[in-house]
Amino acid sequence: MEGSKSSFPFNDVTISPSYLEFPIVIIGGGISGVSCLQQLALSAPEMDVILISASPVVTATTNVKVLTKTLTQFDIEEHKIGWLETVHPKVKVAQGRVVSFDPISSCVNLSSGNSIFYSRLCICTGATPKGLPGVPGAAANSNVIGVRDAATAAELRRRVASSRRVLVTGNGGIASEVAYGLCGVQVFWAIRDQHINAAFVDPGAATYLERCLKERKEANDQNEGLPSENPECNSQNTGHGTETSSQSTWKIIRSNVTKETAEMESEIFGSALGPNWQKDFPLQGSREGHGSLHIEYSCEIARLLTPEEAKVEAVELFEWDNEGGISSGAEAVAGGSWGAWPVYVLLTNGRCIGCDLVVAGTGVIPNSTPFLGIHGGPRSCPSDGNGIMVDLRMRTSTDRVFAAGDVVTAAWPNRSKHWLQMRLWSQARVMGFHVGKCIALSLQREKQAVAMGMVTAEDAVIGGGEVAPVPGEESTQSSGTGHVPTLNVHWKEDDYNVALEDDESMYDFCFELFSHVTKFFGCRTILLGQFNGQGLGGEYEVVVRVGGGEYIKVIVGRDGCMAGAVLVGETDLEETFENLILSGLNVSSYGEDLLHPGVDIEDYFD
Repeated sequence: MEGSKSSFPFNDVTISPSYLEFPIVIIGGGISGVSCLQQLALSAPEMDVILISASPVVTATTNVKVLTKTLTQFDIEEHKIGWLETVHPKVKVAQGRVVSFDPISSCVNLSSGNSIFYSRLCICTGATPKGLPGVPGAAANSNVIGVRDAATAAELRRRVASSRRVLVTGNGGIASEVAYGLCGVQVFWAIRDQHINAAFVDPGAATYLERCLKERKEANDQNEGLPSENPECNSQNTGHGTETSSQSTWKIIRSNVTKETAEMESEIFGSALGPNWQKDFPLQGSREGHGSLHIEYSCEIARLLTPEEAKVEAVELFEWDNEGGISSGAEAVAGGSWGAWPVYVLLTNGRCIGCDLVVAGTGVIPNSTPFLGIHGGPRSCPSDGNGIMVDLRMRTSTDRVFAAGDVVTAAWPNRSKHWLQMRLWSQARVMGFHVGKCIALSLQREKQAVAMGMVTAEDAVIGGGEVAPVPGEESTQSSGTGHVPTLNVHWKEDDYNVALEDDESMYDFCFELFSHVTKFFGCRTILLGQFNGQGLGGEYEVVVRVGGGEYIKVIVGRDGCMAGAVLVGETDLEETFENLILSGLNVSSYGEDLLHPGVDIEDYFD
């Protein structure tokens, strides 16, 4: 590029009329946006790139450890926005907020008034906390905080430091880790389900993890330390091929699930989990010692009350006594605690709890608003919080506009039955790298078509071509989380008779199997495939082994093939189970031996 073509196309710069001369534009400095940039540095280092970030800091992965073909463990770190210039040789950063975009003119408009033109656009704007929508008294309440990223985690740490009691609501990864990480403060955890961490684990695993949580609380009360690794989960692995004296501590349970005995799984979206994020933001309250934890099941927040409103409400008050026990009703009111707290939370079960702070860990919704309701703009999925619908190449319904991460709804046809979308940082990372490859190949295909005379100058001029038509009503397909919409995308480039050797690399293997590794209450937890029997129609077999610092659950479908697994603790079985799920091998004849510690399952199926 020479002369004006070498300048980035802001609205105050002379520009070439051909959109092929424009840079790739990435909107968002989160995990998916930065991962996309990192992949473009490998796949298209010659291309100019602009990354637009509303924040002065960006988020990247570090300490990446590949555990299996589909499972990767990593940490999260933040960098000042200028760090991006070390990632890609031709990147420039525009800090600002996108207010709208014009797909016909191939430009996005910033709050600063600048317009940036693109050859390819990638929307990686992530998601925002749901908060407490529809809860009276919650709007603009300074005593309510959501946790999503490092900035909100740091704010939570600051607020907790002066708190005596915190109420946590939500039952996903963030809520669980807040309840686990809080020290020196009384914790009241209100969940709408009948067991903890319902977004990720079944009641059996939840019971195991809850015991780990309470043991950790008791250990910390005795040791007077900050959150530590759970001793049971970190106990020495007994091994799967040797007989040891500790085998008497394990138990195997085998059961069949039928339509009559199982509640059909509903669509689940988890919060964007940051692995071990609470280590960087220790949540220490103002009380000496470690406070206490109470979990209230099968309830949600009905209202938030001011102290004045609480005095006139005929509600049952819940309170801690001096010995750490819990009292309610007249006994608590007699304690004279009305007005002692800045906010009172009325639950749907009629109980009321006073606290200093309410932490809303209720999930997230896609941050797609600036791109919706525009002629020729990308199609969204209203049933999924208006996530931008994409196909397997991360393409939206708008020509030359990609999207990835939490902002999208995975809407490609014929999705793998073992893969489901959950808004997790692990999936944002995979989508970011995948969309980077797809963008590079898309540009390569179009440039080759131009060189071969398949594209005329008129086709590559701003506004010179038609925006891809918005498809008709989408169809649906069955998946691990129920029925999801599908989107059939057709771009101009699909009509080019151009074959690229690397086309197959666009179909990333990580979309064949859902896999996620994290820690719950200090216990390493790995989820594989249809880990809760999602999409199996309520007909499957469950084999569970508990003991020796481990909880292992295997889901076997009616066809005898392994469909999913939950591994809590240092089991070293993730690669074996991943291979068994993907291979489709019938394992029904092995029964309980599948999890017997005396059977070396890794070597048996090697």
